[in-house]
Amino acid sequence: MTKLHESRMRWLDDDLGLEQTRHGYYVCCAAEKQFPDAFWTIEVTHNSITIVVPEGEELMRYKASVQDDENGGTGVMIEGVERTKRPPVKISDEEMGDDEGPVFIALSPNYAFGVMGRRDKVGDLCFTIFLDFSNFMKKHTFEEACQQLKDLHSEVVTGPEAEDFLARLEKPSPEEEQRLRVQYRRHEAKMRRLRDRMCDEQP
Repeated sequence: MTKLHESRMRWLDDDLGLEQTRHGYYVCCAAEKQFPDAFWTIEVTHNSITIVVPEGEELMRYKASVQDDENGGTGVMIEGVERTKRPPVKISDEEMGDDEGPVFIALSPNYAFGVMGRRDKVGDLCFTIFLDFSNFMKKHTFEEACQQLKDLHSEVVTGPEAEDFLARLEKPSPEEEQRLRVQYRRHEAKMRRLRDRMCDEQP
C-alpha cells in the first residue's frame, strides 16, 4: 500500500481481517482513478467500504464492493451515492489529550497561511493553530519550504488534503469560527504556562 493510500484510509473497526483490508486497498486504487482531483477517503468497517468525496458543504458517500472473478481478476463496483452534510472542522484539543496524535503542518502554495495540528486516531486532520508563512515564502520556494519543515516535523501535508483543509479554515461557519477562537485562547494559555515553567526552571 502506498503512502497516498495509507493517508486516505479510515479503519473504523478493529480486527478487520486480511480480506477486508485487501478489499480496502482495491477500492483505494479505484477511487484514485475515479476521483483524481478530489480529496477522497475510504471508510472501512467489517460490513462495508465507502468512498467519501467532499463537494462544497456536502459529502458524497459511494458504496463500494469488491468481487473476485473465476479467472483470478478483481473488480470494484461503485454504487449509488448518499449525500450528507459535512461535519464541522475537528479541533485537536476537543478530540484528544495533549500528548495524543502525530503532529502535522498543512500548507499550500495557494494560501499565505498554514496550519499546525494533529491527526486523530482515524487519521483525520485536527486544527491546533494558524501559522503565518507569508514572509517565509518570500525567501523560499514552496518545495524548499516543505523540505525545511520536513526536517523539523514528522509530517508535512500538501496536495488535495491540505487544499481541502485550508479552504474550510479560510471560510469557517460562524460556529466553527467561535470554536477556532476558543482553541486559539487554549493554545495561548498553554504557551504561557510553558514559558512560565521554563523561566522557573532556569538557574
